[in-house]
Amino acid sequence: MRVIQDQFDKLIEDLIAENPEKAKELDINKIISKQLPEFTKIISDSLAKSATEMLSNRRDEYDSFVTDNIKLWQSGFDLLETHISICTEAGENINSEYREKAVEKSDLVFDLLIRHHARACHIANEVLCLLKNGFPDAAHSRWRALHELSATAMFIFKHGQECAERFHFHNIIDSYDVMNEHHKYEDRLQAKGPTAAELGDMKRIYDDIIDKYGKSFQAIMVGRHIYFLRLNALVLALSKWMLA
Repeated sequence: MRVIQDQFDKLIEDLIAENPEKAKELDINKIISKQLPEFTKIISDSLAKSATEMLSNRRDEYDSFVTDNIKLWQSGFDLLETHISICTEAGENINSEYREKAVEKSDLVFDLLIRHHARACHIANEVLCLLKNGFPDAAHSRWRALHELSATAMFIFKHGQECAERFHFHNIIDSYDVMNEHHKYEDRLQAKGPTAAELGDMKRIYDDIIDKYGKSFQAIMVGRHIYFLRLNALVLALSKWMLA
């Protein structure tokens, strides 16, 4: 960056030297815009030459920090990792022992609790990884997700099979909305969305769920859907503004 600053300073000095009387009329923004391709090439060439050494130094510093961080909080990290290991093993054992019976009884509560438990263990490992690597705020954010997941699992367990079914079918309705959005913006996302046939099949399932539980079942998702559409419209507007 120092090289660019020096070149820019010299450019301005040369322009002033050529026309001292017009120094105050120089359009700095226009000059920068004109020189931007050259500055970009200078940065690219400089990074290409120094990247290996720069990254090596950066990684050495980061590895040293992580080592010191783990050493400082070793006892806490060990307790958390032990707890995660116990929970993960317990979930695996319960799933192996009772899965067959749950399938026979179409026990959706069991299935959802196991899924939530597995996801909770996954997030707990994310929290541990973030803490070890020095990202406590991000770890706290993931902890909030873990808390939400735990509260949801406890709610489903408390209210039983009907609650589990409603939760399950809400996910299907949500998936249908996401599929529609993916199909609509697949070109911008540069990712192939669901086909019309797939959307048609999902729509039939969607309609069956609404017929079973009523339009009020859809209303909760509509609110989330409207919020998503407004947020998506804002993102598109901002991206167009930035590219203008």
